[in-house]
Amino acid sequence: MSLWENKRVLVTGHTGFKGSWLVRILGVIGAEVHGFSLPAPEGLNLYRDAEISSFLESEFLGDIRDTELVERVLKQIQPDYVFHLAAQSLVLESYLNPLDTISTNIQGTANIINAALRNDHVLGLLNVTTDKVYENNEGGNSYVETDPLGGEDIYSASKASSELITKAMKFSYGRKNFQLNTARAGNVIGGGDWSVNRLIPDAIRASKSGSPIVIRNPSATRPWQHVLDCLSGYILIAENSLVSQPKSLNLAYNFGPLESISVIDVLNLLQKELGLKLCIQEETPVYSERLSLNVNATLARTDLGWNPRMTPAQSVQSAGKWYKSFLDGACAEYLVTEEINNYLSGGE
Repeated sequence: MSLWENKRVLVTGHTGFKGSWLVRILGVIGAEVHGFSLPAPEGLNLYRDAEISSFLESEFLGDIRDTELVERVLKQIQPDYVFHLAAQSLVLESYLNPLDTISTNIQGTANIINAALRNDHVLGLLNVTTDKVYENNEGGNSYVETDPLGGEDIYSASKASSELITKAMKFSYGRKNFQLNTARAGNVIGGGDWSVNRLIPDAIRASKSGSPIVIRNPSATRPWQHVLDCLSGYILIAENSLVSQPKSLNLAYNFGPLESISVIDVLNLLQKELGLKLCIQEETPVYSERLSLNVNATLARTDLGWNPRMTPAQSVQSAGKWYKSFLDGACAEYLVTEEINNYLSGGE
């Protein structure tokens, strides 16, 4: 019997890219999944395209900044575990709407954690943050969990603040049978991401329209990783909360590949996978961006037994294959489920 069988799980941000994949993989491994999120945005969206709502026991559409609503949702669902993914997750959007970013990523996260801590049925919560929480000195080193937090843009600073709030609430209000952790993931890619100002979705849109793809820093390197590699790490953290004798885990864990590759490398790999030629146009960045970023995931490997199945190049190729199949008319739900089942069986 699966550890997840008959377990009630709440996924916040379930209408987003990662949230949609997480809902589906949790369903495949036997969990009863509930969702809480803002409505999905208009246009192409994995939540709608893959009919993710059909795999939910219940869903609540609302704002995590609404304290009373958050409390009601937790009381009604009585989840065994909470995956907190709801956030304003785009760096450029944070420049345009700083106060929304700050209130969502800090106050919203505090609301979710506080409600979970006050609900004795909840055994654990994972706050999903980002690899951009670190104070990036452009030194070329891979950041480890004990490195200083920072962030010179609003998104990064809000996520670093979310980490500090999580730590403070854990040590101020934590209870014995409650596990509270954070996950700092690298640049997550995969089929079905249609967010604006993200490299691969922008490239797919450019290829469809025949317009140039505008990039700011072609040589910038990032720890690109496949969404299923990332989510498998989240699930390992959660599983520790569900066993009869959970072990003591670190508060924070990095999840990322062994290497980073550049923006132009990603575009070249994508062009090869899709069999097309993109018109690449460079422009001077309006806002400051760091050129290098890499995280060290040794702690996740030693504590959790987690290992990425795919290199950054393989992750890009897998994503490109998904988009090509979808744009050729394949069913999004079928593509998601097939890829999950293949991943769980040991394939890529």
